[in-house]
Amino acid sequence: MKNEIIFVDDEEPIRQVASRMLVKDKFDVTTLHDGEYVVNAVKEKDPLMVFLDIRLPGKNGLDLLKEIKVNTPDTPVVMVSGYMNSDNAIQASKMGACDYILKPIDWKYLRNVAYLYSTIRNVPSA
Repeated sequence: MKNEIIFVDDEEPIRQVASRMLVKDKFDVTTLHDGEYVVNAVKEKDPLMVFLDIRLPGKNGLDLLKEIKVNTPDTPVVMVSGYMNSDNAIQASKMGACDYILKPIDWKYLRNVAYLYSTIRNVPSA
């Protein structure tokens, strides 16, 4: 069963809370603080899904989303942002993001999204 989630955010407290909560829900979690290793981590781990902050040091989340979708198009990516920007939300959606979560994060919603994609992606093919 695929159980790995990659959570990328430049704020350590957010990464810590996300990791503790998702691990408690029986997910394996890799956290990253910048965009440097995201694309390679997604290729190597073939995660259940990725939560990806838009504003990161180095590459921004939209650039990373584009790279992820080129390399691993079936990986669901949920964008996370502390800034409501409808242009970013529309652009992310057009680029293949499956959801857009605003900060402060509604942790219950994030958990539900993770559970939903674990259900969808772990259904055996016929």
